[in-house]
Amino acid sequence: MADYDAIVIGAGTGGLSVGAQLAKQGRKVLILEQSERIGGCCSTFEQQGFHFDLGASLIEATDLIDEAFQRLGTTLANEVALLPCDPVYTVVMKDGTRMKYPTSLEASAEEIRRIAPAEIANWERFCAAMKELSDNALSLFRSPMDTLTDFIRFFANAPTMLKYSPLFFCSYQDVLQQYFKDERVRESITYQTLFIGLPPALCPGIFAGRLRRTRRRLL
Repeated sequence: MADYDAIVIGAGTGGLSVGAQLAKQGRKVLILEQSERIGGCCSTFEQQGFHFDLGASLIEATDLIDEAFQRLGTTLANEVALLPCDPVYTVVMKDGTRMKYPTSLEASAEEIRRIAPAEIANWERFCAAMKELSDNALSLFRSPMDTLTDFIRFFANAPTMLKYSPLFFCSYQDVLQQYFKDERVRESITYQTLFIGLPPALCPGIFAGRLRRTRRRLL
């Protein structure tokens, strides 16, 4: 059996990224994947002429992805062709109501006005708060937190984030309930948590800032 410096289990985007960077450093790497295709949740299959995303249907946090490509001596723009996606998604609710969310916050506000005019002020308040959070939380998504010590060290190095510490102990659903009263509006926005693989009741509230930022940076 051949000797390897590193064996990576899983050929999703995380496993491929780690394996590629280890190989770039001169290590001998083996990546193992149980599926018939690589990419993990960031892949697609076809059935009866239809294409289905296994998980990821949008490219988020392009700045972080580009950092990984730069470590390999290239850039995301050089390797991947990104296509515009506007609107980001359309929601069809149980009562037949349809809502679409364009990349423009102003256009999204008009959609909310059509369904629940009283929620416009809440939408503007939510967007302003989440922009402030996202502007301060960039370092959070670059900081490994494997232990409680890592968690405490992060806040020691980024004291401005203490203002948002309650969001670590509530869900994304809880955050939306603080801003919106109309159930249809809450339902239409909670769908975004599925882009990171969690239902709104389990997604940490701190990700509200990440999702808000993604909507503005969507390619």
